[in-house]
Amino acid sequence: MNFRNISRSLSHEIVTEHLHYKKLCSRWVPKTVRERKRMGAALEFLQRNATEGNYFLKRIIKGDETWICYEILEKERQSLEWRHTGSPKTKKAKPPLS
Repeated sequence: MNFRNISRSLSHEIVTEHLHYKKLCSRWVPKTVRERKRMGAALEFLQRNATEGNYFLKRIIKGDETWICYEILEKERQSLEWRHTGSPKTKKAKPPLS
């Protein structure tokens, strides 16, 4: 069988209806990441403050752990992946602000 001759709609039907896959977006898990990496981040901040001084401190963005999503649609599309309906949800750490 030549797969190039299958239409997009038919291939989508095969994947979703017969193979039971669906396209999912990963979940953000800020608390898991924060708890696991808090000490490492604090140590890195102390080291960079020791070497860079006030220049480093002035560049830190402070907040209340509220993440502002920018270009949300494009980012969601980039993180979509095909998963079987029985697969566990994937967890995805928030990207660092740079």
